[in-house]
Amino acid sequence: MVFRKALLRELATIALGTFLVLLGITITTQLVRFLGQAASGAITSTGVVALLGFTLLSYLPVLLSLTLFIAVLMALTRSYRDSEMVVWFASGMSLTAWVRPVLTFGMPLVLSSGAGAEARRALGWIIVGGLSFAAVSTLFLTPVAYLLLARFSKPKAHEEARLESELATANTALIHTPAE
Repeated sequence: MVFRKALLRELATIALGTFLVLLGITITTQLVRFLGQAASGAITSTGVVALLGFTLLSYLPVLLSLTLFIAVLMALTRSYRDSEMVVWFASGMSLTAWVRPVLTFGMPLVLSSGAGAEARRALGWIIVGGLSFAAVSTLFLTPVAYLLLARFSKPKAHEEARLESELATANTALIHTPAE
């Protein structure tokens, strides 16, 4: 319960920050574009704010999709980089415990409707499908691949004995080599 709340809080905090940065970039670029058009006389100076508002409404679905993707990516990357994932896994937390809050956070994007829903839905399915594939591959495919590939490797004891015999041969060769 603590883990899920902490992860959702981190996702929400990162999403808010990311959204505000993306919104600021979008507002700035569109404002510069509209002011340039107003200076050249293509649009009226009083219509700049209205055009900016309508343009932001049209960019909102893309901004929300990018925000979700970046927030999930940043939260999971930070957890991995700071070795927080290792600590949670070592304490008995399963991979599904990591996937569930992320899916909870991303599911509204998949189930959304309205203007621009196709783009949001596509990105939502990428996030949900990617996490599902990662969970399946980590829980099932990796152990199976390890078992299949383990048959082809030699035991470590055999490798250690081979290295010791090579070292002994090299030492005897050095002892019996005449000095020049």
